[in-house]
Amino acid sequence: MFTNTSKDLGTIKVGSENEILFNFTDDIVITKIDTPCDCTTAYVNPISKFIKVIYKPNPIPKHLKNSYLTEKIFTISYSDKDMKMIGDTTLSFIAKVVE
Repeated sequence: MFTNTSKDLGTIKVGSENEILFNFTDDIVITKIDTPCDCTTAYVNPISKFIKVIYKPNPIPKHLKNSYLTEKIFTISYSDKDMKMIGDTTLSFIAKVVE
């Protein structure tokens, strides 16, 4: 189904825009993407068969000093071309966010 379900972004800066691609191989129709927060948006390219996620990390809370680790998990719902529901899967990424 998906060629990868998780990514490690390494170290990224607060406010930076980070693109993550999740490729899918089957002829499926993405019907819904639930993103975990307002810092994460997702787009589907059905022709090239990928989901592009854009993550723009929020400012670091003061109690965490100058960095934090984050993991974002989102649910993808999909069907076949006849729009018969096939299922759900989760995709995720992790990152260390710094000033």
